[in-house]
Amino acid sequence: NNHVAIVDLVSGAVTDHFEMGTVTLKGVDATEDGNISLTDTLTDVPREPDGVAWVPTGNRGTYFIGAANEGDLFGGSRGFSLFNRNGNVLFDSGASLEKIAVQYGHYPEDRSENKGTEPESIEYGEFGGDDYLFVGSERGSFVAVYRVTGAQPHFKQLLPAPLGPEGLLAIPSRNLLIASGEKDDPSFGVRSSVMIYQFK
Repeated sequence: NNHVAIVDLVSGAVTDHFEMGTVTLKGVDATEDGNISLTDTLTDVPREPDGVAWVPTGNRGTYFIGAANEGDLFGGSRGFSLFNRNGNVLFDSGASLEKIAVQYGHYPEDRSENKGTEPESIEYGEFGGDDYLFVGSERGSFVAVYRVTGAQPHFKQLLPAPLGPEGLLAIPSRNLLIASGEKDDPSFGVRSSVMIYQFK
């Protein structure tokens, strides 16, 4: 529904809700032709997040909302965003996640007309005193790692992941990030799996 509701779990009351809006993507590949060409523009694509996460702002008790924008119904918004509690967009990755996937050899060209890298999951964790966001790409089979300063995520590295990383779990107390893959294709020789990464 391209909408987020904030629910007080103690009372069950909906305390806020807002539309996630749309994004215009410049410099993406929107044609499945066997060639990667980041020259297309997609206009006013609904974000339609598949995963959300609370992200501390640095001010005690206040949070951003991080959203992995799968764009499931209307063509793929191919990135992630940060919102404040009122639904104002503070940051949007635009087409940058697609460019990162191409740079690292993880771009799924055969999904260009659909949802591209298809960001599926997002997770926050504090490691080494720094705030990090982890964005899982279902079709690119990677996790993009960002250090967050205020409302500005800065790309740090790409982690190869299980096929179709659907779930992410940060365990800062053990310096670990866990990614679970949903793809299970025994005929192709690939089974669903879990990968564990250690912060160093």
